[in-house]
Amino acid sequence: MRYHPAMSLRAFFVLTTLLVSNACGGDSSSGAASCATHYDCPAGESCGTLDGTTYACHVSGTSKAGDSCNANQGLPLQCSDRLFCLGINDVGTCRFWCDASNPCPAGNGTCTSVQTTRGATLGVCF
Repeated sequence: MRYHPAMSLRAFFVLTTLLVSNACGGDSSSGAASCATHYDCPAGESCGTLDGTTYACHVSGTSKAGDSCNANQGLPLQCSDRLFCLGINDVGTCRFWCDASNPCPAGNGTCTSVQTTRGATLGVCF
């Protein structure tokens, strides 16, 4: 088989696409950046975790701020854009993520740093 530059370039793009898709859980358009320390998910996504320690953008759920949720569910996300299910055991509430660039919306409390039971630290509106 002869070397063909166009085939090599096409193989590179296919391999790169597969690696990026798998690294981000297949549904993240903003990459695997740690959105627990700086919220950076696009519309239609929010921060979520598979292991309770590493957070990345995933497709958002439908629950609104203040709605109850299952704090142990993990993925798929239950809460809407920019919301996180925070609680103990199965009992949780959808709360806003926050950081210096994304303050709490009016009437949703103050940005507070919390530590999860798995040791992750994140900003949540209380």
